[in-house]
Amino acid sequence: MENENNFSNQPYENIPQTQPVYNGGAGGPEIKPKENYFLGILGAFLFSLGGVAVYFGFYQLNFISGISGWIMFILARFGYGVFTKTAKKITVASMITAIVITVVMIFVAQYISVAFIIFSEFKDLGITFMDAFVATPDFLAEPDIMRPFLSDLGFAYLFSLLGIAGNVFNFFKQKKAEKAAINNPQTIENDIEQ
Repeated sequence: MENENNFSNQPYENIPQTQPVYNGGAGGPEIKPKENYFLGILGAFLFSLGGVAVYFGFYQLNFISGISGWIMFILARFGYGVFTKTAKKITVASMITAIVITVVMIFVAQYISVAFIIFSEFKDLGITFMDAFVATPDFLAEPDIMRPFLSDLGFAYLFSLLGIAGNVFNFFKQKKAEKAAINNPQTIENDIEQ
């Protein structure tokens, strides 16, 4: 009897063979999207501006707060995750980027805070904030202004980095635990039994 649909008796003979595509699944490896580092840095920078605002606010109250640097770090790390679509999982790149952005932005926040004080002191002379911002290096050349600037900056870095160190320690502790769980066959057997 002839095949009614004019199909060959060997249906797989003319179909090109391709590699199977695996999209993950229960118990299988996940395919992770590549991080776009440029977007991550942009996101970290933009979100860290919230921390700069917090730092500026505390500085206007004559209070150097390490928590503002820690907030800056958390926001930068979150911004990195949002822009790279890895917000649910903290990565090494997000940690490094957040630390570097925080170090830079603490300096920026300190500089802006000092520029604002200069502006407040001399605004009666008709200068703008931008004039004060540009003139800040000339003011910082004076030892009486540079010493407190560096002192405040040092305290900000010290307390911020102490707060950040806890996050970094917990991150690497969690990574080590995840790696141990993957390499431990007993864990895999327990997962299968559940």
